[in-house]
Amino acid sequence: QNNTINHGDLNSKANQLAHWLINEENLIPGSLIAVSLDASIDLMVVILAIVKIGGVYVPIDPKFSTAKINTLLEESSVTHWLVDHSSQQNEVLIGITVVDVFDIASSLLNQSSNNLAIKSSEKSLAYLLFTTGLSKSTGIYHDALMNLLNWYQQEFQLNTDDNHLLMSSISFAMSQKILWT
Repeated sequence: QNNTINHGDLNSKANQLAHWLINEENLIPGSLIAVSLDASIDLMVVILAIVKIGGVYVPIDPKFSTAKINTLLEESSVTHWLVDHSSQQNEVLIGITVVDVFDIASSLLNQSSNNLAIKSSEKSLAYLLFTTGLSKSTGIYHDALMNLLNWYQQEFQLNTDDNHLLMSSISFAMSQKILWT
């Protein structure tokens, strides 16, 4: 597949989803939101939208077993789980709102594509990552993420013409660097 999107369209789509998350789901800065999508433009839209509302995304590989997904959802205390049609949604924990991004696609068109006025503190969480096993999570703050990305961009002299290939699970720590560069 050769799916591409320019920065302006990515920003507009993320803004529409961000507005929808606030207007329809009443999510606020600091909300913990699980994400289980395959590597795609939609994955980037979802992650960017969560960050734009000041939320904390929790990447969970959609290929994990239902039992493992449920454990991660419970351990992370998320209130919402953003998925696509390929995700395993059966037997999900009660109390978690499951949002299929394909099911809401048409309602996003009614949302503003303007940037939100929400500003995240550099000392607020950007994402929560489960490391070597269940019950072991690491919170990554905005300032730490920016420091890594700035170093990565300078070290490898990255620019807007560069492309990266995401080959590992979104739950893998190094995938986060690739997603953001």
